[in-house]
Amino acid sequence: RATAGRAPTPGRGGGTPVRTRASASAASASSPDRLDDAILLSAKLIYASSPAMEHTREGHPESNLRVPAILDALAAANLTPEARAGELVRLDAFAPATREQVMEVHTKNYVGGLNVLAKTRAPMDVTGDTYITSASYDAALRGCGAAIALVDAVCDASEIRESRQPGSSLAPAAFALCRPPGHHATAKSAMGFCLFGTVASAARHAQRARGMARVMIFDFDVHHGNG
Repeated sequence: RATAGRAPTPGRGGGTPVRTRASASAASASSPDRLDDAILLSAKLIYASSPAMEHTREGHPESNLRVPAILDALAAANLTPEARAGELVRLDAFAPATREQVMEVHTKNYVGGLNVLAKTRAPMDVTGDTYITSASYDAALRGCGAAIALVDAVCDASEIRESRQPGSSLAPAAFALCRPPGHHATAKSAMGFCLFGTVASAARHAQRARGMARVMIFDFDVHHGNG
């Protein structure tokens, strides 16, 4: 599943995200992975991809061909950073999420147990339709890391735009092309091809690290709910 988001604002769409003074100061600390100011000022869409090529099983619908196919389709439509310089930005430098970050939305036992299974018993099914390989745990952390990095990029862009032109500039949108998917995973278990809650991890980061009081998640699929 892919997820798009825009930084929330008080009461209306657009503008500057609501944050606390302390968390905003901490989040604005210099980072070697931070996009430079010129990019943050011009970008309309920032995206990151984490295709998890080693997380795959032959014949399974949740295939490692999914993200490359999407990127190929975008290239064919000239929706690339090269074709849309300054507007479309690819975020390459991001770190995997830490155990502590995913444990903000998953139990310690589940996170630790999934790591052990991936390292010692994979390949295997962890639920009826959800598999893991030896690379799946690390791939899931990397997918969460991509989403978290995009939250930071959108917040950074919002902050610098507000500082240059108060009240006049929308933050860019962001899009994460990540595998394994995440939105069916529960706090205690994998489900529906999903291992870690990618969007949930990113939303919790927005709250904990960027001072967002509330985050709206609009989740959609071709079927209703978990099941």
